[in-house]
Amino acid sequence: KLASQLRAKQHEQQGLERQLQEKDEEAAAKVRERTRVLEDELASLQQQHDAAARDQRRLQEEFKALERASEQDKHDTRLLLRNERSAAEDAQAELRAQIDRLQRELRVKAAEVSALQREAEDREHDAGAKARQERAAIAA
Repeated sequence: KLASQLRAKQHEQQGLERQLQEKDEEAAAKVRERTRVLEDELASLQQQHDAAARDQRRLQEEFKALERASEQDKHDTRLLLRNERSAAEDAQAELRAQIDRLQRELRVKAAEVSALQREAEDREHDAGAKARQERAAIAA
């Protein structure tokens, strides 16, 4: 009878451990997917940032070329290009802020993954200790 109870307890424990492992794997998969999405967003924002930097350099070159143009056009051209350059710098600053935010989110997600892994290890350790206690109690 004790052996039957032990087998039933072991079977129940194995079922609980499987459920726990499945939940841990699901959580880890969700974190990995969110991390992948954030990494994709970060790559996209980095590309946008690089494009904005190229645009800014191009606008600065155009600005210099137009400055060498006629005196009459210089004043109007400078105002226009300053506005464009300012808009490009504003866009670049916004992209930098988005990149920083995504990097912070990635760090948070990495910490969450580590915490989930530690939790899973703790639960596995606790389940093993409980099983040993139950076996010891049944044996006693």
